[in-house]
Amino acid sequence: MKRYKQSDIKEIANVLKEDGVVSVPTDTLYGICARINSSKAYDRLVNIKNRPSNKSFPVVCSDIEQIKSIAIVDERSEKLMKAFMPGPITIILNKRPEAFSYINNAGLRETNELAVRMAPSEFLEALIREVGSPLFLTSANKSGENPCKNLEEIEKMCPTLDGIVEGDVVFGQASTIIDCTSKDIKIQRQGPISEEQIMKAAYKEIIFEKEKNRAIALDGTTQVGECDFLEIEEYWNITHTEVDNHYQGQGIARKLVECVMENAKKENKKLIAECSYAKKVLEKYKEF
Repeated sequence: MKRYKQSDIKEIANVLKEDGVVSVPTDTLYGICARINSSKAYDRLVNIKNRPSNKSFPVVCSDIEQIKSIAIVDERSEKLMKAFMPGPITIILNKRPEAFSYINNAGLRETNELAVRMAPSEFLEALIREVGSPLFLTSANKSGENPCKNLEEIEKMCPTLDGIVEGDVVFGQASTIIDCTSKDIKIQRQGPISEEQIMKAAYKEIIFEKEKNRAIALDGTTQVGECDFLEIEEYWNITHTEVDNHYQGQGIARKLVECVMENAKKENKKLIAECSYAKKVLEKYKEF
């Protein structure tokens, strides 16, 4: 099996343009990749991985504009991309209707979801630009097996690859995976980027103001939400939670209530709620 240097960008790109599948080093493991704009290349990748038909491949892009060409990127998702990409984060988005139908096995899984990353290295970014297409990028192994740890293991487990790119891999923590396909952000896999960092980037900042008996949400310097409470002896009573219309459905109200909850714990206060939304949140936390 032919081995390539990372400097052999044009030659590697030509293999991919001809529907080849190649192993490449990434930031966390050895991967195998194929271009997304070829169903033939996709089928080859499925066969090499022995991938079940109900599982799709993550897609790696060179920049945000390329992500936008295949996925629906709203304001919240773009904030996260600008904050953490390129970096150890994978974002699940809704696929654009005009993108390739097989790109996420939509017909088999009845979903429009698509997992995307930005190229984690200069080599992968340059390769994507040379190919002229985003790449499917998945771990170098057969589906269900442990990822390969060296080039010899890759050659043995995936003997029909069209080449291997040499390079060192730091077998670090896998990327954080976040789902941005619905109103609330969901953490699907914990990773190097914490939930606190994600929420702060997505919603800017949640601030607790004890002297004013409230928590507020800021987008830059603009207040976009507020959760008010009254202090009654050993209780805090949440009386009102409100989020500006433009920010409705983004999970800000829940974060505001949870901020009050966290500070109530610190103050050894019990919580009750007149606010109907806060009541629903408190019901999920039995300690209150």
